[in-house]
Amino acid sequence: MSELEEAWNTAVGEPHCHQTRVGKVRRGILNVMVAHPTLLEELAAFRKPALLQALRAGVAGTTIHDIQFRVGPIEEPEATKVEPLPPLSSALSPLKQSKARLGAASKGQRSGRRTDNHDRTGGED
Repeated sequence: MSELEEAWNTAVGEPHCHQTRVGKVRRGILNVMVAHPTLLEELAAFRKPALLQALRAGVAGTTIHDIQFRVGPIEEPEATKVEPLPPLSSALSPLKQSKARLGAASKGQRSGRRTDNHDRTGGED
């Protein structure tokens, strides 16, 4: 991790360091990719002066006059990538099979019920 990335992660803090990626500095402007528009608004409108101050203090030899934020995909570092979960339908199929077996068993129990329409109180027909 570069000195600039470390300074950015320290300045922006948790959890935003995982929702942003530092780009290159061009003509004194640091380009930062952010995960969603709400975060872009927070960083650009409310935290930009403090971020600039922290970056200027934390990165010697690099002149940063401004930060430009853009919304875009944030790639996770290779070490922290998580495998995607299997589709929900494959996880539910054993449950469906169990439910089908239970349904068949309860239908078998129903067949032993009394189906005649005689008065159970012992009255006359």
